[in-house]
Amino acid sequence: MFDPSLHAARLSLGLSPIELWTRYITLGGNLDLTSTDAYLNGLVDVEDIDHDILTHALNESYSDRGENRSLAYRRP
Repeated sequence: MFDPSLHAARLSLGLSPIELWTRYITLGGNLDLTSTDAYLNGLVDVEDIDHDILTHALNESYSDRGENRSLAYRRP
């Protein structure tokens, strides 16, 4: 299920697709850059775990900037 908030967050943070993908991989993500970008643009769906790792990477980016924002995870 496509979540446009992830794409919007990437843009608002000023992260390139490669920068976000690098953060995602560092946290244990397994998707390649092309699949990650396709998901962020609503072209494919991913497993809940991959969505949540991307979400975590974005949430950490907000935290690193001192912003009090938090995107929702799929899994509790």
